[in-house]
Amino acid sequence: MWLDNLLAKGVARDPKTRFETAEEFILALERGDARALSAPRATPIAQRDPAAFWRAIAIASLIANLLALYLLLAK
Repeated sequence: MWLDNLLAKGVARDPKTRFETAEEFILALERGDARALSAPRATPIAQRDPAAFWRAIAIASLIANLLALYLLLAK
């Protein structure tokens, strides 16, 4: 588990959350399980990719509206 967190921090997309230097990474590897890193916080999709989030909301809304229109006209 601690190694997963270590690798996730090492390859994080955001440079601010990655290790600043290789020495810091090596030190974290040497410490290992004794001083394990906490799990990285999950970033919501609305913050990671706002365009994809709103596109999904729009598609879901369109499908719901088309279904409601079909049900209304089918009677």
